[in-house]
Amino acid sequence: MNTFVNKIRERINLKLYNSKNLVLGIFRILLILFTISAIGAIVYYYGFPQTSETKELLLNYFKVVFGFYVLHYITQIIYDFSPLQFIKKTWFQAIMMLLLILEGLHNEIFGHMLLPTLFERLGMHNAADYTGVFIHIYFLITIISELGKPSQILTKIKLDPSVIFTLTFILIILSGTGLLMLPEMTTIKGSMNFLDALFTSTSAVCVTGLIVEDTATFFTFKGQLILMALIKIGGLNILIFSTLMAFAAKFGISVKHHNVIEDFVNKDSMFGTGGMLRNIILWSIGFELLGAVLMYFLWSDHIPFRNSGQKIFYSLFHSVSAFNNAGFSIFTDGFGNPLVQHNYGVHWILSVLIFLGALGFVPIFDIFEPRAILNRYVNKWKSFKIDTRIALYYSLGLIVFGAVLFFALEYNNTLKDQSLYGKITGAVF
Repeated sequence: MNTFVNKIRERINLKLYNSKNLVLGIFRILLILFTISAIGAIVYYYGFPQTSETKELLLNYFKVVFGFYVLHYITQIIYDFSPLQFIKKTWFQAIMMLLLILEGLHNEIFGHMLLPTLFERLGMHNAADYTGVFIHIYFLITIISELGKPSQILTKIKLDPSVIFTLTFILIILSGTGLLMLPEMTTIKGSMNFLDALFTSTSAVCVTGLIVEDTATFFTFKGQLILMALIKIGGLNILIFSTLMAFAAKFGISVKHHNVIEDFVNKDSMFGTGGMLRNIILWSIGFELLGAVLMYFLWSDHIPFRNSGQKIFYSLFHSVSAFNNAGFSIFTDGFGNPLVQHNYGVHWILSVLIFLGALGFVPIFDIFEPRAILNRYVNKWKSFKIDTRIALYYSLGLIVFGAVLFFALEYNNTLKDQSLYGKITGAVF
């Protein structure tokens, strides 16, 4: 049976071979055009006020783009000599395509999209805004994963990693500045001025937490979403670069850094089954989601969330901000706000996220990676690596020292109106 199937597959491959380069080349060009135009359409759709006519027109265009991406992916499967291996290698894209197909079928059968319905059942009103989150994420991942393999680009660039790092930061900051200046990102009439937008974007990307406007009241949901994305991308950029430099220092960088970079991002795809870059992205998202879930159940009942959707967003925003050490909050006056000042459970979750984010991923992998844990369990004599022990113990030591000092100096000052548990929490936080 397998022999028969293989023969059929071989005949199909031979018939398709002559047209493979032409067809995939055309799709590659169309992919670039569709992606660029779709990004522009998204910016216009979510950044400017829309009439019902323009909104419907743009939504129909998004459906066309989604249809193209599904067709492009199916074409890649057809022309690949090992379709199952291709699907395994591009598992993330496969999941996204499946979601798009389900959305399309649900819309055709029931007359409405599946994702907005799900958001509405979670208590998220204005579901179109939340659907936009999905669209933004999808197009971003599509650009990264399909427009030229990232590893191939990095290994061809004849620049020092520090230069690439700097240029990437500048590009992200300028993009963030432009997005924050869009009219729909702020609650004021008109838009944010250039210098304020540049400062805020720089602060978010470089995770400093400095602001010139109250994040809670000045920005709309869309603006806060952009800030969260900038924090995530900027924090990820720092984590990736610091981890890359740690590996470069460990293994040497004599071959123009290129072998280190190539191994770091994996040879085939940023989302391949291996690769340090993939692990950093997935682990960071995992920690942030876990932190958001815990915070969701620990928020005080005194906080007047409008619905569960807002509660989810507040949890996710503060989890991302904490893990990336950004210092941004969508509470006026941050966690000094009376509504959350004594929400000690949330303070502890934030403290742990801040600590893990600052610790770095080389120690995190050594501490939490399942294979490392199993290795230590089987080989009782094994412990954490020396660099992990240095980072972990020194960080914990500094936190304990600072907390004790703060507790002693502020006991009868800023901490005087709090319980003993509150004083300890405040000192550590």
